[in-house]
Amino acid sequence: MIASDEMHTTMTDAQEASEIALAGVAILFIICYREVRKPILAVFSLVLGLAWSMGYTTLSVGHLNIMSVVFTTILIGLGIDFGIHILGRYREERRNGFDSFSAMRETLQKTGRGNLAGAITTAIAFGAMAFTDFIGIAELGVIAAGGILLCFLAMVLTFPACISLEERWLKPKYVKRRYVDLRENLMERFYAHYYLIIFGSLAVLLASAWASQSLRFDYNLLNMQAEGIEAVRYEMKILDNAQRASWNAAFISKSREEARAKYERLKTMTSVGKVEGLFEAVPESQQEKMELIADYAPEIDGYRVAVSNESFSLGALSATMKKIRFKLRKKEKSGPTDEVAEASEWVARFQQDLDSTDAATATERLSAFSKTLFEDYRGRIADLKAAAHPSEVKIDDLPRDLKNRFISEDGRYLTLVYPSINIWEREEMETFLAEMRRIDPDVTGNAVHMYESSRLMIDGYIRGGIYALGAIFLYLLFSLRNLNTTMLVLVPTLAGAVLTLGLMVLYNVNFNMANLVILPLILGIGVVDGVHIVHRYRETPDQGGNVISKSTGMSVVLTSLTTIIGFGSLMVAEHQGVYSVGQVLSLGVGSCMITSITLLPALMKLFHVHGWRI
Repeated sequence: MIASDEMHTTMTDAQEASEIALAGVAILFIICYREVRKPILAVFSLVLGLAWSMGYTTLSVGHLNIMSVVFTTILIGLGIDFGIHILGRYREERRNGFDSFSAMRETLQKTGRGNLAGAITTAIAFGAMAFTDFIGIAELGVIAAGGILLCFLAMVLTFPACISLEERWLKPKYVKRRYVDLRENLMERFYAHYYLIIFGSLAVLLASAWASQSLRFDYNLLNMQAEGIEAVRYEMKILDNAQRASWNAAFISKSREEARAKYERLKTMTSVGKVEGLFEAVPESQQEKMELIADYAPEIDGYRVAVSNESFSLGALSATMKKIRFKLRKKEKSGPTDEVAEASEWVARFQQDLDSTDAATATERLSAFSKTLFEDYRGRIADLKAAAHPSEVKIDDLPRDLKNRFISEDGRYLTLVYPSINIWEREEMETFLAEMRRIDPDVTGNAVHMYESSRLMIDGYIRGGIYALGAIFLYLLFSLRNLNTTMLVLVPTLAGAVLTLGLMVLYNVNFNMANLVILPLILGIGVVDGVHIVHRYRETPDQGGNVISKSTGMSVVLTSLTTIIGFGSLMVAEHQGVYSVGQVLSLGVGSCMITSITLLPALMKLFHVHGWRI
């Protein structure tokens, strides 16, 4: 029930977040570039890429799961970045005096390299997750990796063509604005203090690393659900009232003797709240109980009940009720919890109803009740006499439906165990499973599945992150042909990750099963920023390392803001897991942006001053 509610809520949240992300990205694009046509054309190219990605998802995986359902929001946040870099560089070249064709050629030849490298590294970051053991993470990796490449292709193939058509028809004019030179001067003065920027950044990163020691992992899946959903409310009621969880551990036994032995051991476990199986339906100490019942059997057999019903008399009943009322009144005590007074009040109400009903109607109704009462009494006495001569209850005597539930066709026995402790908390789950595995190492059930799935999921994200980092490093080293340059490109990723941990502590955000997806995403986003900045520096290495004042720097800032909008839209979700994904990714993207425009350019300035090759 919880899983069903979770999937429904997540699907609804993802659809709403995607709509908000697409609208927000388009609006920010328009505001920053102070025009409507080209940003709308970029959004059109993005939508085309999303459509291709939907088709690719259908062909490659065929469905969405609880994690991959948010892939459209991810692609909106990341896919629009290619268009931003294209448009930013194209406008810069046009203001430098190039015609439309030459400006687009320069853009695709130079910024296009950064876009291609960014698409490949991001696809590697996602694709690495496909090699993990957890199928949900692997599917997300396959879908997102293919989707980001398709969005790149759609943006590279259609957006430049759309810009060319728009320029041919409308012939816009480009004038270099005065604030561009002012911005370059300010950036030059800022990065002149590169040592101060580097040491200040290192101090912040060290503080973030120290603070990150207080981060914890929230394993409780109930904390990820939407607040107030019915399944969670009932789960909490079960925990509070029944003193057990609704999830269980399941034992499979090959014989009745093995099942009985496990059943007896389970009843002694402190973490066990309830055991369900065939032996629950078979009374214990049957022989002793039968001997005790036999002592009372002669007396019970002597009970005699009239065969026919006595005739009903309304007058006799009324007189009897008055006598009862009179005797009860003598024994009433003072106080609100007086049971005798309460019984006396009920008798008084009955008498009032009797007096307010005509005699014929009252006699008809009470006669029918009297008949039913006598028949029920005779039936209960007959049942009591039958129970006074019991026979031993055996498993073979149990109802067929009960046996079918706990005995398989090949003769194996099922025993279900419900914990008495709150297994939604990791420590108590581990305590429960440790006790269960002492009885049977092969114990299964949904409680075991939940524990193992969470373990595989965490392991999958961590391994996916390690695979991605290794693959991205090798690709960058092969592409850039320089170890120092490769390490510089990774600065926004590594430093941004550390800063993200510090911000999570600052905003009291913990890791959970949902927001661990930031590991590959931070790798992809941070590397893309570094790739664009380093590629732009390599175009003009003699200009002192200041590329942030160029269109590339502005594009890095804008792409980060649009990505924050894309991921931040997930924070409208009712599902707390989806909300946390949006929150942590927004912090992560912001951290990568800050390190990309501060620490990385300062390090590049240091390299330039000392004549070190980038």
